[in-house]
Amino acid sequence: MAAPALERILSDLLEPDSAGIRQATERLREALEEPEGPEGLAELLRGAERPQIRHLAAVLLRKRLRKLPQELIDRLPHVIVEALDRETDSCSRGALGHLGAKLLLLGGPKFWEPLEKWIQEAARDPRKMEGALRVVGVAVGVAGPALSGSGPALLALSRGVLGARGDPGAACAALGAMGALVALVGPRKTNLLRSLVPEVLAALEELLSVDEERGADALEVLDEFLEANPESLMPHLKAVLELCLRVAGDECRGDAVRVRALATLTFLAQKRPRALLRGSVLPQLLGALLVPLCAPLSPQSPEPEERWGGEGRPCPRHGAAQVLDALAQGLPPEKLLKELLPLLEGPGRGGCAGGRKGALLALAALARGCGSTLRQRYLGVVLGALRAGLGDPEGAVRGAAAAAVRELREEMQPELSPVAARALPAVLGPFWGCPESPNCDPRSWFVLEALLEALGEEVQPWLPQVLPRILAALEAPEEPRGRELALSALHALACVSGPLPLPSPLIGAVAALARGGEQQLQALEVLAALGPAHVGEGLLEALELALPLADGGDPEATRVT
Repeated sequence: MAAPALERILSDLLEPDSAGIRQATERLREALEEPEGPEGLAELLRGAERPQIRHLAAVLLRKRLRKLPQELIDRLPHVIVEALDRETDSCSRGALGHLGAKLLLLGGPKFWEPLEKWIQEAARDPRKMEGALRVVGVAVGVAGPALSGSGPALLALSRGVLGARGDPGAACAALGAMGALVALVGPRKTNLLRSLVPEVLAALEELLSVDEERGADALEVLDEFLEANPESLMPHLKAVLELCLRVAGDECRGDAVRVRALATLTFLAQKRPRALLRGSVLPQLLGALLVPLCAPLSPQSPEPEERWGGEGRPCPRHGAAQVLDALAQGLPPEKLLKELLPLLEGPGRGGCAGGRKGALLALAALARGCGSTLRQRYLGVVLGALRAGLGDPEGAVRGAAAAAVRELREEMQPELSPVAARALPAVLGPFWGCPESPNCDPRSWFVLEALLEALGEEVQPWLPQVLPRILAALEAPEEPRGRELALSALHALACVSGPLPLPSPLIGAVAALARGGEQQLQALEVLAALGPAHVGEGLLEALELALPLADGGDPEATRVT
């Protein structure tokens, strides 16, 4: 089929019409079986007017590469070069690079030589250098070791573009290509990579100052250095820390780039934690982390857990807590706690709610790596902080305290149970509302759930106050989110306590939700967690009714055994 007719078919595939797409798919299948079909796709790489069609043609050729006539395969590298020379769309350019890399894997270096020559020439043309480097990044990601012989030359090419300042797109592409190439040559080229780091940091600095979104993406190159050859970064550790901490602590920047900088610090703490013990590096890092960790709360930009349902992207405060979590698992607990706990004392007791929240999130982050040491040497301090946090007038602080309770629960028992018991009346009282009005902030449910887990089997005396609130939420037809939160609290209760004397209306409410609707699977999980040992035959009957219906079957067709 000739290229114009094939182009019309591909255009129909891009239209939002299901029937038209089905018809076009069948016509395309027939067209590609004709001898002229693959040749038509090759012509569309260069001649199609719409970039989406050029992109689709490259994808189709790549998927059918082994079925193409040998004569077309032999010509395809030169066709790709001609198409790249004209292409202005980044997605289509990436698809062409992917196709070229697959040709290399299929037929060897001779199929890559025309593309490599074009890349070298295009990288010297300001109009094409960004595109050339995007192709490098895609090709290395696809072909990997097959390009190892070209790795040093392509790395030198990317380095040269880094030196040509003033073009954010080219700088971002050069850093992206360099990240891919570092993974290719990293284990063998420590000295070369070490020499690149100052130039990479300078390019990142400039890019972040002019284009924050591209700069956030480009920061990944530091992760690639750490993954491929951590030793190449160690002589420049202080400079890397200063860049990432400066970005992470700059409240004038967007959350995305700040979180990305903190993610690099987390990866650094995971890969080379001991390097952070040299000189004054650790105090510098911890002191700077307190800026995002203990920042004031912002009603205009609520953090993910402050929103209804907790939706949203990660925020700098949580990014800083993740760095602490990595440090706690990689450093000797005594050395980390000796530096960090004095820094947290001021914010933890201060008048800024964001500081109090940050200090409690830090305790939660320390739990996995330092929990045992916190218990042995700082038990009173930790319990005092949790007690104060659970009684804090600010809901965000109470939520952070509950997160710390949940993370530290196993290490701090049995001393934590009295703290939870002391805090529970406040949750069931003014922070919670009356049983007849179960609607509340999801954060209150989270606090309740954490306290129930901390109480464990000691929760029994509180059941007369807790269960009516859960039941009221389960029976509120207009509040599906409230039912979801109530089921979660009941599941937590079932998992940590002994036999539960649950009232039959509560079992009935859960069983009713298990028969269908948005909360069906969650309700079934609750019934399974409760188990017949907790509530006897009533639960068995509920499960017998619920489980077959969850599968769309007949209630009498399946019995629980």
